[in-house]
Amino acid sequence: HVTEAQQQLHVDGSGVGILVVDDWSNLHSGVPHGEAVVEVLRATAPEASIWICKLDFSLAMLQDFTGCLLEMDDRNLDVDIVNMSFSMGDKFYKTACGTDLTEFGRTIHRYAQQGIIFVAASGNQGVKDGIKFPACHNDVISVGATYDADGTNMVFQSAEFSCKDSSKLDKITCYSNVAPYLDILAPGTIVSTPSNSRFGGTSAAAPVVTGIVALMLSEDPGLTKSSIVRTLKDTGKSVYDSALRQSFARIDALGAIQRVAAASGSAANSQNEDEEAGITISEQSIGNFDFDRDGRIDDVEFFDAVDAWIR
Repeated sequence: HVTEAQQQLHVDGSGVGILVVDDWSNLHSGVPHGEAVVEVLRATAPEASIWICKLDFSLAMLQDFTGCLLEMDDRNLDVDIVNMSFSMGDKFYKTACGTDLTEFGRTIHRYAQQGIIFVAASGNQGVKDGIKFPACHNDVISVGATYDADGTNMVFQSAEFSCKDSSKLDKITCYSNVAPYLDILAPGTIVSTPSNSRFGGTSAAAPVVTGIVALMLSEDPGLTKSSIVRTLKDTGKSVYDSALRQSFARIDALGAIQRVAAASGSAANSQNEDEEAGITISEQSIGNFDFDRDGRIDDVEFFDAVDAWIR
């Protein structure tokens, strides 16, 4: 429903900044992984500003990932969302891993405290009771993957894991890591881009979510991580996972942005009403309680008015 949201609600991500931290060494169909991620973002939020931190994941150290985030300050980047289509380490976290895991994790927390939204892929190892870092981080929106079509025999293969499955629309993919605290699902197979018609994985699902969050922020820049996640869950399509015996929400762009638009519209109307009411009350208060007509309510006048109200 991304196209419907763009056309019906006239949202395009304008005014929103996205930082992409990704791998430019690992080629998929001859295209850098990060390039396909950026193409998903440009299709979803075409007018968002996108900055890229290019890494070689085969050589990168944790401090390199931290350095990508520090560039937001070093280069004065006006970033609202950071997309992380990767997972790292060998551990799968059955519960959220906090905010103090590595200097990179602490840096994520520091920027999240400033209002920056972080989105990360849950990983592609087919684990059904745990997700990897940084998706496990408390300040990160974790994203798992679903199929976007019925009836295709899918074969997923990577250096770490392989699986075969018969796809079904909105079914959680065989490769997607999930955990009870996973935030949201998005289509991950197949996400076709101009340079890679077979791009997929939770790496593809994450920028779908990042792009939709950008559309939400272009409608209401004041949204927080918790309000974004709540809206995505409330408006998404319920998908049941038999392994965890739990339902998750598959993102619905149109529903989420409609909810944001309705809420921001209601807030604006309420503020206008309050302001109008405030003017009336202020004028009435001055008129009723400014007994000596000097244009202000003195202490004696205030306490006399309170005493009269109590009686």
